[in-house]
Amino acid sequence: MSLYLDHAFRQPPTTYTCFRANGIAGIARYYDGGRVPGKGLTLDEARDIAAANLRLHAVYETSGGADIPGFAHDGDYFTHSQGWRDWTEAVVDANTARQPKSTPIFLAVDRHMPAADPRLVAYFRGATEANSSIGGSGYFIGCYGPDYVCELIRDTFGIQHLWPWLPRPPAYPQFDYTLWQYENGQNMCGVAVDFNDCQIEGWIAEGENMTDYVTRAEFEAYQQNVRETLEGVDGGATADLGGIKGILNDLLLRHIRHTHDTSVPRPQL
Repeated sequence: MSLYLDHAFRQPPTTYTCFRANGIAGIARYYDGGRVPGKGLTLDEARDIAAANLRLHAVYETSGGADIPGFAHDGDYFTHSQGWRDWTEAVVDANTARQPKSTPIFLAVDRHMPAADPRLVAYFRGATEANSSIGGSGYFIGCYGPDYVCELIRDTFGIQHLWPWLPRPPAYPQFDYTLWQYENGQNMCGVAVDFNDCQIEGWIAEGENMTDYVTRAEFEAYQQNVRETLEGVDGGATADLGGIKGILNDLLLRHIRHTHDTSVPRPQL
């Protein structure tokens, strides 16, 4: 068990050294398709983190169901086609950051949802089918969300890399997890951070050999095939990926503070 923190934006190397000096063992960072400058993990940042003797976990999130302009929220974000798109884009981001294969990428559910919500099942089914359709990306699909959502996804799909953000102490998750986000809104080394208990250590960025990785051109060709395949699925919600990337343009210069949507009470299981 070790102490990890997660934060929303890239920091200078001196900050990662400061984290390490304060007893932090690793960092959890975002992939977001390059929509918001500084939010998504890059290879250079991964190397800075490794140089500070810190390890990495990564979560893909553009909206995760939270109320962000341009994306469906109140749970409507979670569709089969969105899961397909999110996972394929997450794989590209992971390749860019040289994330080693056989490590997890967590897909975010950043709001309360009704218990056993079929939208969540559809979303993660889309992700698992996308992963299978390319012969396996080499990465493990993980789930970041409330503890009961992690349990649902584990029981439905056999996904083992779980990152719950509920419950809060003194209660603890009643299942094995990779990370557990147990405290939000703290400050360390001048950065707003969340604290996490880590049971499975993160990764170190790989080197320059990219021969077994998906290229951007290959991804875009594949994405076109995805759009054609999904025509008519989810009520025709098959928006072009480029259009999806453009809808956060008005947020590019804003600092987005990471918060959870807790407007829906936690379901009783």
